[in-house]
Amino acid sequence: MRISTMIGFGFSCALFAVPAVLNVAAAAEPSKATAPALNGSGSAQVSSMSTLAGGSSVIIGWDFREVVPYYPNCSPTFGPAKASHDSVGVQGEFYHTAAGCDAGSNGFAWATSTLNNTNRFPYLGFTTSATITLQEIRLRSVENDPTNFGVALELSPANSPAPTTAQPGTNYSLLGSFTTTSVDWASNAVTLANPITLQPGTYYIRLRPQTTPVISTSWIAFDHVVLVGSISY
Repeated sequence: MRISTMIGFGFSCALFAVPAVLNVAAAAEPSKATAPALNGSGSAQVSSMSTLAGGSSVIIGWDFREVVPYYPNCSPTFGPAKASHDSVGVQGEFYHTAAGCDAGSNGFAWATSTLNNTNRFPYLGFTTSATITLQEIRLRSVENDPTNFGVALELSPANSPAPTTAQPGTNYSLLGSFTTTSVDWASNAVTLANPITLQPGTYYIRLRPQTTPVISTSWIAFDHVVLVGSISY
C-alpha cells in the first residue's frame, strides 16, 4: 500500500552538497549485505534482521539502499522510501513533509536540512492488518552541526491523514527523543517504558528536530530505522 503520493521536488544550494558529504561518511558504512540490524550483536544482516533477543522482532525497517537515489542532481521527482524489511500484514514508507531541495534519500541515508521549522520533518508511515505491540524505535543518525540536535519521535492516532507542511498533524503522542552527534554515525534508541498496542490501521511517526542549528548549512541524516516489538495474528 502506498501511504504517500509522489510530489515534485528540487534541492536548495544548502543541501545540494549533502550527498557528497554523506558519501564521505559512506566509506565507513557497512554494505547492505553486512549492515547490522541494530540488535546489539553487530553481526546480523539486513536480509535477516527480523529476529531479536527476548522474543521481540523488527516489525518494519528502512536501510535506504535504493538503487536509484531520489534526488540525484536535484531531480525534479522525489518519492518515499519503501521499507527494506517488513512483516506479514505490515507495509510502510519513509517520507518527508517538505517539498523542494531540502530532503530525501541518496541511496545511502535519508537527509534533511530543514531543522528549524516544526512543520517540515521526516516521518515514517505504516499500515498493519494485525495488532502490533510497539516496544522500541532504533536508528542511526549523524549531523554536521556542533549543536547535537535533539529529535522527538511522535506517534499519530490511528488512521490520521499523512502529515504535510500545511497540516503537520494533531493529537500526536510523544514516544521519546534522542540526541544526534556530529562527525560520526551513532546508534540511537527510544525504548518505551510501557509498550504501546496498535490496533489494525495506518500510523505515522514524526521525527521532528527540536534544536535550532548553529550554521545555515546544517543537515541531519538517518539510517537503519527500525520499529521493534511483536505482532499478534
